[in-house]
Amino acid sequence: MERKNKNNSSDKQLILAVSGIIIFLLVCILVVCCVIFYTKDNSIKTNVKIAKVTMNYTNSSNQLVIGPKNIDDANAINMVDGENVFDFTINVKTEAGTKIKYEVVATKDPISTISDHYAKVYLQKFKDSSYTGGKVIMGPVRFDEMVKNGEKIVLDSGTTKVSTTVYYRLILWTDSNYISQREDDNFKLSINVRGDAQ
Repeated sequence: MERKNKNNSSDKQLILAVSGIIIFLLVCILVVCCVIFYTKDNSIKTNVKIAKVTMNYTNSSNQLVIGPKNIDDANAINMVDGENVFDFTINVKTEAGTKIKYEVVATKDPISTISDHYAKVYLQKFKDSSYTGGKVIMGPVRFDEMVKNGEKIVLDSGTTKVSTTVYYRLILWTDSNYISQREDDNFKLSINVRGDAQ
């Protein structure tokens, strides 16, 4: 009888041990499955939002600096090079049809000595690097007439779901009515781009 109880006790312990091992294996399998599905799901969400917005320019910096040289509007808007002209491109690279919104933003340097009333802006958008047949986006307009968003001015914006390149030409000049106070008077404008996935 004692022997039978010992066998029953050993059988119970064996059954408990086997049950514990089975439960442990099931938990391990469940954890591995969760990790695999979570990683797969996470990588899909990450790939949806891949995009890059960059700005390239031909000048040595993204800042346009003009002096007190007076120019009338008709001549100014036809300039194609020189210190008054800033050619730049916005490159949008997007994957998986992500919708990207970009803005071209101008910021005036606070140490500029020429009044906003006499600085004039003209912005065109082109289809390619030939810079011919452009669409007028802005101007000619005085800097003080432009809509400001804090210290920054949005010159143009766009939305795309495909990779694209947009060509711009910004012309900045001193109005023909400006009377120079000093030879070193200037107006400085920095151009940047910012982009967001929608």
